[in-house]
Amino acid sequence: MSVARVNATHGSLLIAGGALTNSSHAVFRSLTELADGGTIAVFGTASAEPARVAALVVRDIESAGGNALALKITPQTSSDPALLRVLRGCTGFWFEGGDQRRITAAFAGTPALEVIRERFTAGAVIGGTSAGAAMMGQTMIAGGSSLEALQRNAATLSAGLGFVRGAITDQHFSQRGRFARLIFAMNETGVAMGVGVDEDTALLIPPSGAWQIIGSMTVTLLEQRDGRLCVSLLRQGDTFNPLTDTLQVSSIPERSSPAPRDLLEPNAFKDLLEDFAHQSDTELERVIQAAPSQWCVTLQKTSSLTRSVSRIGLSLERLRA
Repeated sequence: MSVARVNATHGSLLIAGGALTNSSHAVFRSLTELADGGTIAVFGTASAEPARVAALVVRDIESAGGNALALKITPQTSSDPALLRVLRGCTGFWFEGGDQRRITAAFAGTPALEVIRERFTAGAVIGGTSAGAAMMGQTMIAGGSSLEALQRNAATLSAGLGFVRGAITDQHFSQRGRFARLIFAMNETGVAMGVGVDEDTALLIPPSGAWQIIGSMTVTLLEQRDGRLCVSLLRQGDTFNPLTDTLQVSSIPERSSPAPRDLLEPNAFKDLLEDFAHQSDTELERVIQAAPSQWCVTLQKTSSLTRSVSRIGLSLERLRA
């Protein structure tokens, strides 16, 4: 299925990049509105302290005007008739952060997941942050850094829960330098789009129409377009409409200091993209050291001084020893 057809007959997705701080209230207010006054089930499954974490999220949702309850899902309880009745009465579902493998281990192949899918098809909203964002695709990045992906020439992948089709999602994206591992994940799966969501930021994917950004940082879109990888940076106010294949990306202010040389440092890749948008050069190369190998990142644009990061050409190639 192409990304353009995702969620054509489903509810909304709210995919947060973790570390929700300044934007927490705005994200949970959006979740509450999308749940349309109904009950939002909160799952702390990914956490090492699921009950404590879920209780905190319930409080945050209620502070944003919503109705929420914490639910514990395990392979042993996932077919309980009483639990399934509760799930059928929910109009929203929220997955908290931690380890995404705990989520898939608890939910995959269970009656509880089938009920959540049914509710999603009927229009319920599904959201998650950090690990709760990572598991959204049919395939998920299960762990590992960009450096490890470069050293292994592969990403660490496993099956996700499949709420998003045609895309792989990643989180803590700029802050943990995860662009390389997302590129590897796309290459290994043949998926045409990668979505990297920054901390304190969420991506809203509605049933139809334009994707929207909520929060203080950026969402990175990686697209395979006619055999060419392209990268875009979206902020709050920017949109992407997969049905019409249109991006609306705002201009960005010029940065006062150059991006770090090491692109695996926090925010370095995003900073480089923003610097490149303000440069007159139409091509830029940067080498990444990933012993025992080296990799070259190349950026290309069709015109100088674009002042926005909108479908800039991107390649990641291993250099010969």
